[in-house]
Amino acid sequence: VGLLRSAGSVFLGKSNTAEFGQSATTANRLGPECGNPWDTSRTSGGSSGGAAAAVAAGLATASLGSDGGGSIRIPAAMCGLVGIKPTFTPLPPSDLFRAMTRFVCAGPIARSSADARELLAVQLGRDLSAQTRGPLRIGWCPAPEHRPVHPAIRAATAAAVEKLQARGHSVEVLDLPLDGWLDAFGAPVLFDEWKYRNQLLEEFSEELTRYVRRGIEAGRSITEADVHAAALVQEQVRDRIARV
Repeated sequence: VGLLRSAGSVFLGKSNTAEFGQSATTANRLGPECGNPWDTSRTSGGSSGGAAAAVAAGLATASLGSDGGGSIRIPAAMCGLVGIKPTFTPLPPSDLFRAMTRFVCAGPIARSSADARELLAVQLGRDLSAQTRGPLRIGWCPAPEHRPVHPAIRAATAAAVEKLQARGHSVEVLDLPLDGWLDAFGAPVLFDEWKYRNQLLEEFSEELTRYVRRGIEAGRSITEADVHAAALVQEQVRDRIARV
């Protein structure tokens, strides 16, 4: 936020979020769940659901979200926006949110790639101006983990692929080797939940959302050995993706 302010950004305020950023919907006990501007009976996603809803509704040109396990990407997708979780660079614990410390970082949510690029350039302190490049090799995974994809999403993506090929780029269909990602992700996140929030179970249990309470309780049984094992799996997943 400080970097963006110094670059001339004007902030409207803080937007709605899931409690402690721990849910893929934006539900907390301060008020109603954040609705989706395209259909207010549906969720805007989460945890940065308010940030995405504000942009989709035209309240802001762009917004800043945080992402540990999809908290930028999920609401951006559900609200029809561009969301970027930058390539993760480990930071000192003092610079991180007090949860998901192995995974979380900030990033932009915007209506266009150009707007997202402006925010990301300031955030990273780099010139990200568009450059003309020769033909690219582009990997396309039509169904990650072989999960079902909505026909309209599949058709829109296929049409975009055709346009890329028509412009001379090489598109290769591939599978993303994501096996083990849940093992790499779950234990460290739950360990953090217990580490930072276990005292809330005694003092404020009735004031917590059900999903946060369950997360803290699940973290009770996670050990340092579990976290170490998860870190090894994380390196394996990262290496497989890097080879792709």
